[in-house]
Amino acid sequence: MERKKIMSLLPTQWPQNFVPDDCSSLVRSVIVQTQRTSGHSFGLHCHKTGQLTIAVDGMVGVRVQDKILGLPQGSALWLPASMQHEGVLGTQAVSWYVHFAPSLLESLPKEEKRFYISPIAVEAARVFLEHHCFVSMDSRWGHIVQVLIDEIIYAPTLQDDFFAFSRNPLIRDITEKLLRHPDIRRSRASWARAYGYSDRHFARLIEKEVGVSFSQWRLQLVMYVATIALQQGASTQEVADRLGYQSASSFVQAFERVLGVTPSRYKKEKARRP
Repeated sequence: MERKKIMSLLPTQWPQNFVPDDCSSLVRSVIVQTQRTSGHSFGLHCHKTGQLTIAVDGMVGVRVQDKILGLPQGSALWLPASMQHEGVLGTQAVSWYVHFAPSLLESLPKEEKRFYISPIAVEAARVFLEHHCFVSMDSRWGHIVQVLIDEIIYAPTLQDDFFAFSRNPLIRDITEKLLRHPDIRRSRASWARAYGYSDRHFARLIEKEVGVSFSQWRLQLVMYVATIALQQGASTQEVADRLGYQSASSFVQAFERVLGVTPSRYKKEKARRP
């Protein structure tokens, strides 16, 4: 199975011709596949527009407050206007941003929301990659926008505690090791000793930084790797082998427990997404 390089998680870099807060159109959309590897980083910032981030390929995340929320392929994150955030990408990753003008925000959620985005909503968003001049919800374009608005409001959410990256150097180092070798089966105590911590101190640090136990966080991380491998065309058996599962069935059970769908269903649905 071919493995894309997916690490070096860095801030996204906007295309020069895209202005997120340009409200000359009610909805604007752009594909982003460039990391900000040099120069000034915007850091945490906010917009007067609402932002929908769609994970297209590779490792996509959005830093919100003190967490970097991971987005599996085919999922999306809604952020209301004025919420501090920063988009991040792994190497060769691709994300898709859709911005909604302030006049549309009254009916949209006032809090962040991670959810699986349906194929019909993806196609609705695709319209606005090229059409940047509509100003009335009474137009034909307005009906398409309403599809997106309804999706953001009503689509089922991911678990609130689903995988988050950490800015803590120690946890980031463990993350990189597990992303490269997701089949590593070391106990929490073994990881703690490797970094000079007691098991109890290490356990508290993990829960403080990512909000769940080490075992939950590790499982979520390797299932996040699984979504990328499945999106790249790997079979269920190939992914199970890569993650170190003794059987495909045990991998399928774990995947469904974390993501709410089987790998085959996820792969089928992903084929109709961006």
